[in-house]
Formats: sequence, structure tokens, C-alpha cells
Amino acid sequence: MKILLSFGADINVQDLDGTTPLYYAAKKNDAGKVQLLISHGANINIKDRIGITPLHYAILENIINIVELLISLGADINAKDHDGKTPLHYATVNSNSDVIKILILRGANINAEDYNGKTSLHYAVSETFSDVIELLISLGADIDAKDHDGKTPLHYAAIKNRSDVKELLIFHGVDINIKDHYGKTPLQLPYKLTY
Repeated sequence: MKILLSFGADINVQDLDGTTPLYYAAKKNDAGKVQLLISHGANINIKDRIGITPLHYAILENIINIVELLISLGADINAKDHDGKTPLHYATVNSNSDVIKILILRGANINAEDYNGKTSLHYAVSETFSDVIELLISLGADIDAKDHDGKTPLHYAAIKNRSDVKELLIFHGVDINIKDHYGKTPLQLPYKLTY
């Protein structure tokens, strides 16, 4: 790699998926190559064809040491993919408490919304990750955040018919009477029937 770089290889060249050598180094969990590429001008925040940065990718692959390295080298911890999802959304969907803590402690916006208005807490409730819900709340997540339909995390818990999650949110002081844009409170929402 050093030889190619010394002869002027394009360090930010993208393949058909939009991935660069930095993505591949991160995927291989090769911290040395990640540092080498960035020191030679690799764009740490470059996005692939669906808007995923190397940081998003490292979180998807659960490569914590590369996540920490990319953040320490200046990766944008609030970068959004084409759906508006931040690295914190990805860590939440992966139920990765360690990465969630790293991101929040390094300044990630805990209430960042995707393009549908969903915060990480909405995702945690949708996936019914009680430990992640508890963690996000303890780190300051807005328990009454509304998505673009006006639904709060409690609305999502009601739709999923997860009494344990509803109780957890109520225990933390969620407003049980918030109406969505259709005038429905969580109590009035139908839940998914399971057979």
C-alpha cells in the first residue's frame, strides 16, 4: 500500500458501491492501515452510495477499536446516511451499548432524528431492546420525542404491545397522554396481533 501511495494512487477512489480503501481497511480491522490512509489524506467522512461513512460501517461490523480510532481521528459522529441515520442510530439497532456510550461521551446528539423524525430511542423501542432503552434514557434521551407522525417511543411500545417496555417508559416519566398527528394517544393505538 505504501508503494501505491508513494506513486500517487488515488486514496479516495470509490468502487461501484462507493466504498474506498479506508472502508476495506476498517473491515479488516487493520488499525495501522486506517491510520496510514488517513495520514495520506483519505477522507474519513466519505460516503458510499447509500450515505454510509467508514464510522457507520465500523459500527455495523461491531469493530469497536476501529470505531474508537475513527472518532479519535476526527470522524463526524453525527454524519447522516441517505435515510438520515447517524452512527448512534446504527449502534442502537445493533444493540451495542459500548458503542452507544462511546458516541454519547464523545458528543453525539442523543436526540438526532432520521428523515422520518425517529430518534435512537424510537429505534430501541421498536426493536424492544430494554437494556438499550434504559441506557439511552440514563444518558439523556428525550423520552417524549415525536417522529414525523407525532408518535413518541411510548406509541411505538403500544404498537408492539410490549407491556414491559411501556412500563419502563412510564417508570421514567413519559407523558402517557401525548397525541400523535392522528389524535391518538398510546392507549388508543392498535397493537400487532400475534398468532
